[in-house]
This record gives sequence, structure tokens and C-alpha cells, in this order.
Amino acid sequence: MRTNNALRNKEQKIRNIEKAVSRFSQKFMSNSKWLRLIETIVDNAQEFKKIEFKKNPKQ
Repeated sequence: MRTNNALRNKEQKIRNIEKAVSRFSQKFMSNSKWLRLIETIVDNAQEFKKIEFKKNPKQ
């Protein structure tokens, strides 16, 4: 069961996502696809934090 605070946080996150997406003038994906993509990224944030990158040697 979610508390009111948790629901408000989720709604705020959705508003922030919609605000960020609206800044782009051209739409390459529909809003629903953007939401699905971003929600998937957020849901799997712990996996992304585990990714380590190697620095490229100076060229």
C-alpha cells in the first residue's frame, strides 16, 4: 500500500518527465514510448549504477 507522500512523489516524477520531454521540438517517439522508456530506466536504476566504464586512452 502506498502512502499519499509516495503517490505525490510519483506524480511529481511523471510531471518532471513530461516537462523534460516537452522541451524537444521534434518528436521521434510518441509520448507513451518515452514514458515507457524512462520508467524502465528508472525501475532498473540499480543495474545502471553497476555499469563501469573504462576511460579512453588519450589520442
